Amino acid sequence: MKELIQLLSDERIYKDMAVVLIPLVGTLLVYLYYRYREYREMMVDVVTYGVYCSVHQTINAGDAIDYFDSDLYLSEPRNIKAVLRWFKEELHRERSIHGLIDRIAFVEKEDGPVGAITLKDLLSWYTGIPSVVIRPGRKGPALRIKFPHAGLARSKDNLGRSTKGDHLFVRNGQSECILLVSDVATTGTTILESIEFIERAGGHVKAAFVLYDRQEKGPAEDGLMMSAHERLNRKGIRLVSMVRSGDLRQAAVNDSRLRRIAEAKGLQCGAQPVV
Repeated sequence: MKELIQLLSDERIYKDMAVVLIPLVGTLLVYLYYRYREYREMMVDVVTYGVYCSVHQTINAGDAIDYFDSDLYLSEPRNIKAVLRWFKEELHRERSIHGLIDRIAFVEKEDGPVGAITLKDLLSWYTGIPSVVIRPGRKGPALRIKFPHAGLARSKDNLGRSTKGDHLFVRNGQSECILLVSDVATTGTTILESIEFIERAGGHVKAAFVLYDRQEKGPAEDGLMMSAHERLNRKGIRLVSMVRSGDLRQAAVNDSRLRRIAEAKGLQCGAQPVV
């Protein structure tokens, strides 16, 4: 104890610590500042290019007051860069949690395939991970799971399964780990339908990535009103969002520049998403 007291009373130890800690703290503060500035600029671009406010119908949640268009948002090159940076960081985090990702599955919504195609080509090329398109809304003989494999021309049943068996996402006897990607999460219904197709075809999903989570609530399987995050969490699946509607509104409250842009487009700053 006496030796410890003598050590702590020696001024030289504090000088040595300061030499090491001051640069480290300074570097950390600079890093946090630039990360905050990047986040703020991303929010500004999301509102400027991607968010539109008008009362419109959504497929699974009724009337809504805001709309995110990923195609328009990704038309600006710097927004593509922001998506790639976010996706790379979250993919690294997902791999550290669940290990290797075998395939990225992109959800094609009922109202059009463009958003899925945009993300599919961009993120699959960037990561080098093979891709597949899940189309839960397709009717008739159209492929529900658009998959590049030798049996592609074989017929599929109404659940998107090969008549040969449920082995689309099985390689060397192992179930593939699939990362699901969509442009927007509303109530989670379409995402859950897509996950069901994947699971019935032999794969498993641990996470779903979306550019924009509208944080709206809709009726879940048991009739309770739940958000997409809550519904996926029930199945042990992480919902990872680049931007959440509530965070965007709150950021607009705290940032005057973002607030001016948001209010000019009709976004209700600080308001909770419609439920």
